[in-house]
Amino acid sequence: MEHLSMEWLEPAVIALPSDIQKVSVLRLPGTQSKMGSFDSLHILKLERSADPMKIKMGYVYGLYDVFKTTPRFQRVILSPAHDSSIISKARLYWDDLMKICTHDSTNVVLILTKAISEDYFNNYKSISYDNSSDDFSNFVSTDYTLINKTKWVFYDPFKQAELLKFYSVDTTVISGGFAMYTMSQLNYLLYDVCLSVGIQVGNKLVPHWREADRIYFTGPGKDLKDAANFITKNHWYKATLLWENLIEGSNKTKASRAAFNTALAFEQNDNLNQASLWINYADSLAHTNITENYKKALDARLKLMNILDTQLAGNQ
Repeated sequence: MEHLSMEWLEPAVIALPSDIQKVSVLRLPGTQSKMGSFDSLHILKLERSADPMKIKMGYVYGLYDVFKTTPRFQRVILSPAHDSSIISKARLYWDDLMKICTHDSTNVVLILTKAISEDYFNNYKSISYDNSSDDFSNFVSTDYTLINKTKWVFYDPFKQAELLKFYSVDTTVISGGFAMYTMSQLNYLLYDVCLSVGIQVGNKLVPHWREADRIYFTGPGKDLKDAANFITKNHWYKATLLWENLIEGSNKTKASRAAFNTALAFEQNDNLNQASLWINYADSLAHTNITENYKKALDARLKLMNILDTQLAGNQ
């Protein structure tokens, strides 16, 4: 057997209203924070010169990375790159949001209105730990946990209406101690956590791309091996011709494996109904845990596909 990496769209956990199509993601990571201060973190400390707002931009960039690749929207803009004075205000007004939408040719603004981080240890020991120093050599941890609580709101400034409010609580566990990190490196660590949280939130809100691992049979016999070589060169049609001959043959093991591979070919082409028919046929020829698990995986994808079609219907 060999492994094959596949990518497909999965539906969002939260279905956005269909009229949210053209979105400006505001370049504002929650409420303003003081230099060197990062929410409710009490274990990790930032450098006094560290800008927490730059670190928190990871939330926004992570979500934007998901939004810009999903087919759910007609247009997504990271805004405002053109008017930094808007986001420097203590408060935002409807006129501000309308200016952003007019500039970006959008009709909805998404704002991260609140972001709060907490941290704790489940199991740790500290011989002489000093938060203000750069020395973590005597500090050992097995379970450092960050909890990021974020609040995201979609606004329609033309209707002066709040369209949707979304809360998310995301937990990140970092294994091992911090002896390898300097304080400046910990700033990057926190940014990566924020980026990851932004991606997770984006995946909850819109259909997103997921990569998964599949297997296919390369034997026994020359035909299965030759077909496998065609797959490595992305010649799926040539491979299916060899599998057809095996499926019609008298060797049930080879026929089942050829049918299994044919199901994979249809899934790779996003034809899940045909893939399901072929994996059921493969299982009827030779029932194994491998065919049974693939049947379950395809059944799960078929159910998700129905949800996905509904979520993308407004974009047709």
